[in-house]
This record gives sequence, structure tokens and C-alpha cells, in this order.
Amino acid sequence: MAKKLGTLQWILIGVGAALGYAGWRFHLPAVIGIGVALAGLGVTAGGAEDMLNREVSLSIQDEGGRYRTYSGTSALLMGAMWVLIGLAMLVGGLAYAAGLGAWLWGNIQAHPGPALVLAGLVMMAYGGVEALGAREERLSASPLAFLGSLPARIFGVVLIVAGLLVLMGGGLELIAPQAFDALLAYLKEALLPRLPE
Repeated sequence: MAKKLGTLQWILIGVGAALGYAGWRFHLPAVIGIGVALAGLGVTAGGAEDMLNREVSLSIQDEGGRYRTYSGTSALLMGAMWVLIGLAMLVGGLAYAAGLGAWLWGNIQAHPGPALVLAGLVMMAYGGVEALGAREERLSASPLAFLGSLPARIFGVVLIVAGLLVLMGGGLELIAPQAFDALLAYLKEALLPRLPE
């Protein structure tokens, strides 16, 4: 099942990329949208495969030809991240193909809550992958391996915290849009330098 799913995902991504290029080349917005949607479906399938297999192996391009293997929770988080990204591509591509791209973008600008929730979840998922590290790093008895993985782990923790803040901001916009606008105005006033009059 996993092998068939893996083949299907790459077919969808390849066909989607080809359609997207053809649509861009011949100025066919609907074809671009369909291509993005198909590629998004392939990315979603790839994420689902990672979650089903509970293991992801990534090759590191160096002289050793090493692999980083993410298993268990790390693979689930990586798969969930790709599922969320793929679904966003799917929805955006279908909207663009239907001629609703401007409408969708206008809604995102007017009500960014759902997009912020999605972005926050993706950031937290990727942060979790980096914080947990690869299986080779967790099982290694070498102190150098642990020290070498510290920057990525610290980055992962920072990304989790940042993603949580983005998620909370998106939730606030969904629940209380006026409070969200007031928060944005306060942050803009506090963080951005005032221009001389």
C-alpha cells in the first residue's frame, strides 16, 4: 500500500507541475490552478504516506551519503505538516481554477484567521520535527552528535513557540476580530518606528 501511494504521489506532483508550467507558458489561469491542485493532492498523499509508515528517510548530500531517519512522532509531525501544506495548495488551486483566486485572496486579507491557524500548525509541526531530531542523532552515543544537533533542536523549540503565537493570533481573529485588529494596531505602534512628521 505504501509503495503504491508513493508512486501515486509523485505522479500527481509531476502532472501538476507540468500542467502548472503549461498554464503559465500559454497564459491559461485555469490550467495553472488545476496543476497546483493536483500537486497539492500529491503532497497531501505524501504526507499521509509518512503518517502511515511512521518513518521518513532523507538523504544528506555529502561525501558520506548519510541518511536522516525520522520515525514515530517525528514522522507523524512531518506527515501532518505536508498534509496541511498540500490541502492549502489543493484549495488554493481549485479556487484559482474556478476564477475565485482574487476572491480567496481578498478574504484571506480581510480575515486572516484561518491562514494564521494553518501557518501556526505548520510551524509547530516542523518545529517538533527539528526539536525531536533524527533517529540517528537520538541513538548515537557520541557527544559530538548531540552537540551538533543542538542548533537544530533549539531552532525547533523557537519555531514551536513562534507557531503557537501565530496559532493563538489566528484563533483570536476567528473568535474576536475586533480584538485581533486592536492587537495588530498596538503591535504596529509599539514595534514599528514612527516616521517624522
